[in-house]
This record gives sequence, structure tokens and C-alpha cells, in this order.
Amino acid sequence: MAAAELNDSGEDALELGSDEDEEEEEKDWAAMRNTEAWLYQSGELSDVEVSAGGRVFRLHKFVLCRESVWFRENLMGPEQNEEPTVDFEEDDFDGLCQMMYVGGLFGETFEDTVVARMKELGILPERCLRICLAAMELGCGQVVLCCEYFFDKMLDTNTAIFFLKGSWGIPGLKYFQANALALMVKSFENYLGDENIGFLQVEALCKVMKEALQRKPQPPPQRVFCSVAVRNLVFQDQ
Repeated sequence: MAAAELNDSGEDALELGSDEDEEEEEKDWAAMRNTEAWLYQSGELSDVEVSAGGRVFRLHKFVLCRESVWFRENLMGPEQNEEPTVDFEEDDFDGLCQMMYVGGLFGETFEDTVVARMKELGILPERCLRICLAAMELGCGQVVLCCEYFFDKMLDTNTAIFFLKGSWGIPGLKYFQANALALMVKSFENYLGDENIGFLQVEALCKVMKEALQRKPQPPPQRVFCSVAVRNLVFQDQ
């Protein structure tokens, strides 16, 4: 910042701060324009501490209560708890918080802002599903919808394997399971020789194979199905 001083002639002179100080200040202002993301990353102005997976998160009631039924009940109810604990892994709760604090501030639709943020954070299919489960448990309806939107945008023959694996057998994730399964059945030929299919649960792979057998057009010969199944069992054993 510039500070006014008098020089030898009595005129105002400007003493300039270092370029480094000015650059740092510019960085701070740029971050604060994305207000909620900045609040989460910095922990500034926090008024509640939430423990998850051994880490204490410095958070903000207005965001938590806006996004979550569970937090509204625990932070605004008769028996307010200023230091609640939630039973999630640190990484999953961090991802949930990142989504609650996105704010939609980049001139895009809110959903596309969230998808862009999730891609930036490197959130993979199975972590997306864990975040979605956490959001369901805490009553974060908007986050659940955003996870589904992210799934719709990201679902392809490669990600379908991992979405199906992460959602298999979990009642709350039927939307993900049904759509990932349908795509794998439709595109079954793409998985012949794909080692990633070996990471599916045996029951999930059998479901894919059975439904592919009944589809039209007809899938590859039965012996190819057996080859894929054997490969899966080998991977499971490892």
C-alpha cells in the first residue's frame, strides 16, 4: 500500500510497499471473491468445530445449517452442540464440505460449478459415492443432487465399472447402480479384455453378464463370458 510523506520541498511523496506485499494482497482479494470456498479453506470467521476421522474442521453455522438437516437440528435446536462429531472418514467429510461450500460463484449454473469443482479436486467415482452417502445421512439434499449430476456427466464405459463397484448392494445408491449397470450391459463388448472389470464384485459381474445375455443384439459367445468371469475371480483372489 502507498503511504503519503513530505519530501524536502514539503510536497507529498509516495512511499511504495514492496511488490511482494502487493502481490500477496491481490491473491487474498482474489480468493475472497469466492467467498464460501475461501471461508472453508482459511477457517476464518468459523463459529463451530466439527470432528471427523480424527481431524477438527473449523466451519460455519450458516453454511452447515443451510445445507444439512442434521446440522440444523444439532446447531440450532434446543440442545445446541458447538463441537459435534460425525462418523465419517476425514477425506470423505472434507469432500462433503468442499461441495457444501462451493457457492456457485463462477458465472455458471450451480450444478456445472459443482462438477467443475469436483473435477478440480480429483474426486473419483467411488469417493463421489461415499460423499453422497454422507450427504444422505446428514440430510444434505442439494449435495445428493449434485453427486447425481456429477454421475450423469461423468458416466461412461470406463467410470461405469467403478460407479457400479462403489454402489453395489447399497440401497441408498440404487440410482447409481441401476444406471451404471445398464450402461455396462449395453456396452458389454467394450469390456472384453479390459482388466478393470476384474475389480467388480463377483455378484455384480454375474449380474452384468446375465443381463447382457438377455439383451438385443445378442452379446458375444458364452465361452467369452466364462473367460471374463474367470479373470474376475483371479483378481478377487489377489
